[in-house]
Amino acid sequence: MHNFISKYNYIELSISLLTGRLLKHQPPLKTVLSKLYFILGKAKHRLCQ
Repeated sequence: MHNFISKYNYIELSISLLTGRLLKHQPPLKTVLSKLYFILGKAKHRLCQ
């Protein structure tokens, strides 16, 4: 259970870092969403392993 929580925290951290980075550069929303989906897809793959 602790392992799952740490993985979830990693996902949350990477998303917040990504959104923070993206907000500085103000890219189009489509780019932001596609990057978020990409990260979530990788995270989901990690959680399933």
